[in-house]
Amino acid sequence: PYQPNERFSGVPAWGDAGVVVPWRAYENYGDVQILESSYDSVKRWIEYIRTNNPDLVWREGRNNNYNDWLNGDTLILDDYPKKGGSVPPDVFATAFFAHSTDLTARMAKILGHTQEARDYETLAADIRKAFLATFVDESGHIQDDTQAGYALALNFNLLPEELRTKAAEHLVNGIKRYGNRLSTGIQTTSRMMLELSNWGYNDLAIALATSEETPSWIYAINQGATTIWERWDGYVEGRGFQNPGMNSLNHWALGAIGEWLWRAIVGINPDDTSPGYKHFIIHPRPGKGLTWAKGEYDSIRGSIVSECRIENGSIAMRVQIPANTQATVYVPTRNPEAIREKGQPIEAAEGVTFVKSDESAAVLRCNSGSYEFVAPFVP
Repeated sequence: PYQPNERFSGVPAWGDAGVVVPWRAYENYGDVQILESSYDSVKRWIEYIRTNNPDLVWREGRNNNYNDWLNGDTLILDDYPKKGGSVPPDVFATAFFAHSTDLTARMAKILGHTQEARDYETLAADIRKAFLATFVDESGHIQDDTQAGYALALNFNLLPEELRTKAAEHLVNGIKRYGNRLSTGIQTTSRMMLELSNWGYNDLAIALATSEETPSWIYAINQGATTIWERWDGYVEGRGFQNPGMNSLNHWALGAIGEWLWRAIVGINPDDTSPGYKHFIIHPRPGKGLTWAKGEYDSIRGSIVSECRIENGSIAMRVQIPANTQATVYVPTRNPEAIREKGQPIEAAEGVTFVKSDESAAVLRCNSGSYEFVAPFVP
């Protein structure tokens, strides 16, 4: 019989929400029950894709196939490329297939389904191999060379270690080709921002977040927006509104930039190996044009606070860690010996253990409590 809603089913990324949402809920709340109640449907989703695509490249069974919805190729703007933003549908779908399979393997392991966990780990590895063989060349270029393609491959950990730095460079070059503007849609913009910060291009991410050119968030604000639009060009000065048939001016998707703000700028990050914030990471990344940031998350275990301020060549951080939890705290300094906590060296600070340092931060392990760190800061 005719199924009028069938075309809305089985869509890459949208359908993958059935895997991603339970995992994110578990990550933030540590509730195994949501994994238990979702696990059968999660497996059916993976098997639906595998049955339709035995070569592990997701080409069949995509129905409406929205892809990276409202990417740069959909914009109606002068002085903006007409093509080059849309990631190829096969690349997009296969990336999500790999990601969901990886999450399924993790769920199986947590739930004690040891053999199924191994099977899905193997399947995820095989999908990554198919992705590499089909879409990625030896220099790390991904088919069609789109910002979105690199964002997905990096965020979903689809590339071997030797190609990740190159892929990040290709991503940055793609942004430069657009005149230092983004071309990503609602499924890849937040992922691109996260990966820019993860791979040493935090200043570029900040520049994109604070840009007043269209497409950008601040451009919309300057046009009077009080909520985030569905389309980058929902309204353009001198042109007016976009397609009146579909032009939501209050939409979640591009608002996912909020995840970048609290993960990369405020620096509060869950640890999926210790769900429900039993252990978590605080890793603020201040950069060019940002002199302070403050955020608070009311976690299931209590309030987590991260605040940092840069003044006169120093960074001051205030961190609050709930009772019965621990945090790994990154203090952005190149001089870990000069860090002070409430005026004393960190080796004398109660509840603080020095772990290691690199060129961008000192890494500390902190027990529950409130801490005030001060250290030299060099951008």
